[in-house]
Order: sequence, then C-alpha cells, then structure tokens
Amino acid sequence: MDEQPPIIPRVLIFPIPIQGDLNFMLKLAELLCLSNLHVTFLNSHHAHTRLLRFTNIQTRFNRYPGFRFETISDGLAEDHPRTGDRFPELLDAMNRVTKPLFEELLTRLVVDERESPVSCVIADGVFVFALDVAERLGIKLIFARPISPYCLWTLHRIPQLIGAGEIPLGSIEARRKTRERVLRAERLKPRGSNLLVTSNNGATTKGTTSLDDLSGLAYG
Repeated sequence: MDEQPPIIPRVLIFPIPIQGDLNFMLKLAELLCLSNLHVTFLNSHHAHTRLLRFTNIQTRFNRYPGFRFETISDGLAEDHPRTGDRFPELLDAMNRVTKPLFEELLTRLVVDERESPVSCVIADGVFVFALDVAERLGIKLIFARPISPYCLWTLHRIPQLIGAGEIPLGSIEARRKTRERVLRAERLKPRGSNLLVTSNNGATTKGTTSLDDLSGLAYG
C-alpha cells in the first residue's frame, strides 16, 4: 500500500486591513512559510487591491507554493476614504458585514479537498467574532495584536489617567502638563517584542516588555 503524504498544516491569517497591521501580519506569514507551513492570508478587497497596485506583494509571495491570498468585504463602500479618523466606521462595518462572510469562507476552507484544510486561525485581537466561528468549527484560534510597547503601556494606563483627571484633556495648562509628562516618559524607551498573543485555550504570550514590567513605571 502506498503511503499517503503527510498533510501540511494550513494557517489562516486575518489582520485588520490597515497598513501597520498588514505589514506585521505579512511578515508573520512569511516566517510561517519559511517554517514549511501553508498559509492563507485573508485581506479586505479594498486593501488587497492597494497592495497589488503599490507593492511587489505578488512577487514576494510567489516563491511560497503553499501560500494563498483570499479576500473579503470590509463592509464599506468603495469610495469610503478609510482614513484614521474614521477607523471606528471600519470596525463597525466589519462587525456587521464581514462576520457572516468570514464564517462562510472559513467553513469552506476547513473542508477544502483541493489543498490542505485550515486548522488554525491567527486573527487580529479586535475581531472578537472570530472566536465564535473558530469554536463552532472546532479549530484553533490565536488572537494577535501587533502593537508597540508604547501602545500597550498607554492602554494599560488609561483607567488611571481617567481616574486622576488627566484625560479627557481640559484647559491649555492641563494639556501643557500632560505634554511635559509624555516628554519625560520618552526616557523610559521600553524595549521588546511588539506582539501580544492570546489563544482560545487561555494562554497569553508577550514579548520581553510585558504589562507586568510596565505596571511598575511611575507616571508623572
């Protein structure tokens, strides 16, 4: 009896379609390909069109035979500017429109007989709906937040800033004092990985700069 070739695991990567997150997740996809894993990269139609137009993305990933692009609607009209100040509109649209499309796509990919089926999803941490879909299909989910140590520190400190009355910013004098504190904080220069990972088995992995490290830093 001829032995069946081993099935190579396939990972689906689902970033939020903004430049910083896309760049990080594309690098992650490349590392997984170099580790002999198959990767499906799920991007929005709009963002993928821009990648094809302004980057060498196709040439860059053609060298990996197990790599695939898939696209999905982000729920916004094609003429929507998708600028940073309207980011909440993108999140709202993806929660309303993209969720059922994502479930439909993933359901197909986990039983795909043409190539190795998806057995793990790496999704941006803002896509909470991905957890429901992954659990229903019985596949592994990893939430990844490709944000900087400064951003992690800021998010961790926001409740204390509100409690201290530092934000929302009020008078010009209050803004000046806050700016001075921020400039002093520049001396902290946190180092380490900029990836925070949480999986659906409850495990959390951070880089060398963790929230525990940051919690001891004095503010002000």
